[in-house]
Amino acid sequence: MKNVLCIGGFDPSGAAGILADSATLIELGVIPLTAITALTSQNSQGVFDILIPEPQHLRTQLEVILSDYSVRAIKIGMLGNSDNVKVVSNLLKIHRVTVVLDPVFYSTSNTALLDTEGISVLINQLLAQCSIVTPNISEAEKLAGIKINNDADIEKAARIIQDMGPDWVIIKGGHLPGRPVDFIFNGNDLLKLEQDRIDKQMRGTGCIFASALAANLSLGLSMPQSALAAKKYVTKKIQKAVKLGSGAPQAVWESK
Repeated sequence: MKNVLCIGGFDPSGAAGILADSATLIELGVIPLTAITALTSQNSQGVFDILIPEPQHLRTQLEVILSDYSVRAIKIGMLGNSDNVKVVSNLLKIHRVTVVLDPVFYSTSNTALLDTEGISVLINQLLAQCSIVTPNISEAEKLAGIKINNDADIEKAARIIQDMGPDWVIIKGGHLPGRPVDFIFNGNDLLKLEQDRIDKQMRGTGCIFASALAANLSLGLSMPQSALAAKKYVTKKIQKAVKLGSGAPQAVWESK
């Protein structure tokens, strides 16, 4: 059996973070290993509180997992603060493995999930340790330092981010008007994944996509194959999403 180590926050509603990562991996036939960066209090309406343990706790979680398991890939989500970013970056210098970074800066309800210093450390230290980074439009703007208004801007941002160190950049274009297009760039080739727009405000889609991508890579698919399969998987999840609370639907659970 293949496994993927997921590093991220705990969402008690199960819509995002470690629980969504784990549900995705299990459904795709991959064993989830986890390390918790933060404990959040949230539901379908928003994030109400965040507790970030001491960075030593995250370091210990990662060290004991990586010393005992043959990890096929690592998926990184919410990191919470600069200390956690540094912990992960330093460990990745020692443990060389395929790394998918979903740069989580804000929740769907616009709560900050990484402080300003943490974003700076992520850009200057962590990005270079990652194989693939999967920002949405607002996250890509933060990383690239430019405003994105159209497809040409997305391509420019992808080139800027790829120059920072990751092998591949996937910018998810769903937050722009019109037909959603995701851009996949590796420094030479630029691929585009298009689909019809699904008019739903969802929770957890970024976590699910990045986790599915890491799962597919761990199973031996190429990067383009993994990205296409992850795109199809998250699209199906959006189409069949369940509204459990009074707020946004959860993409991780399907209606039957």
